[in-house]
Amino acid sequence: MRGFRVAVIDCDYPQYSVLRQRQRDTASAEASALVRQRLEAQFGRLDRQPYPVLAARPQTALREWEQYAARGQESCQAVLFDLPGTMGTEGVLSTLAALDYLVVPLKADRMVLESSLNFAATLNDRLITTGASRLRGIFLFWNLVDRRERNRLYDIYATGISQLGLRLLHSRIPVRAALGRDRVPGTWAGRSTLLPPDAALARECGLADLMNELCLALNLDPKDEGRNG
Repeated sequence: MRGFRVAVIDCDYPQYSVLRQRQRDTASAEASALVRQRLEAQFGRLDRQPYPVLAARPQTALREWEQYAARGQESCQAVLFDLPGTMGTEGVLSTLAALDYLVVPLKADRMVLESSLNFAATLNDRLITTGASRLRGIFLFWNLVDRRERNRLYDIYATGISQLGLRLLHSRIPVRAALGRDRVPGTWAGRSTLLPPDAALARECGLADLMNELCLALNLDPKDEGRNG
C-alpha cells in the first residue's frame, strides 16, 4: 500500500490525542538516531513526507482542511476526521453530514455498545436514509475484542445490528497491550504516527485485514495517488 496517501484531522478537542502522539513521535525522532534512520529508509528514497496531522475544532474542521489543501500542500485519497463520539458536541453533526463515510468502533460492553449503536442508528435514520446529507454509509467494526468471549455473543449482537440497517465489517481488533503503548525508542513495539506497525503484529491484531476490508468497501485503490478523499 505504498502509494496510499491520507491526511488526519484531529477534531477531538481538547484532548487532541492524535496530534499529541505525532508531537511525541517527532520528539522521539529528534532524540533517536535509530528512529531517524528508519524514517529516512521509509520516506527518503520516495521523496515523501509523513501524512499530515492537523488539529481543529469540529465546527471548523472542514474549512481548515479545505484551506490547507487549497495551498497545494497535499493530494490525498482519503482525509480521516477523528471526531468526538457524541452528536451533542458543537459542530459534530454538521461535519458528519459533510463527510462521505463514517467508521464506528464497537466494544462488547452493554453501555458502550448501546451508546455506539444509538449514535450510528440515529445518523443512519436522519442523514443517510433521508438523503439529507452527503454521508453515504456507516461501517461498524468490533474493537478491543476479548478472545475468551463466546463467539455466540457476537453473533447475537450482529443480528441486532443488521436489524438496525447498519453494516458490520468482518474484521475484529483484539485487545492487545502493544497497540495501546507508545513505541519504545529503538524497537518496533507500540503505536506511532510516523512508523508503521510491525507487519506480523498488524496481521495478528487484524489491522491489515481491517484496512483491506475498508479499502474494498470504500472503493479505494492503494495504487491510485491522484484523487482527494
